[in-house]
Amino acid sequence: MTQVTPEEIVEFVRSRGDLELSTLAQKQVFVVRAVEDGLEYVPFSSDKRRPHPRQWLARVCEEYSRTNSLHPGDYVDLTVHASYILAVIEAYLRTK
Repeated sequence: MTQVTPEEIVEFVRSRGDLELSTLAQKQVFVVRAVEDGLEYVPFSSDKRRPHPRQWLARVCEEYSRTNSLHPGDYVDLTVHASYILAVIEAYLRTK
C-alpha cells in the first residue's frame, strides 16, 4: 500500500506554487495552493476559495494510506473536498 502524509502533500503543493489540476472523475479544473493551515482549493467554475485545514487533510491521507482509493465517494464521511485532495494526491504520486 502506498502511504501519504499531510506534510508530504502540503510540501508538494508549496514547492509548485499555485498548482492547476483537474478533478479525476469530472475533470473540473481548479487551483490548489499551500496556506498556513493546510491547502486551499479554488475551482475555476466558481472562483470561490475552499480551505482544507491540515486536520482534515490528515484524515484523508490516513484513509488513502489505508485503502489507496481515488474514489471521492469513499471519503464522504471525512470531507466535502475529496475530489480536490484526491487529484492532488494523484499528482503527487506521479512525481514519485
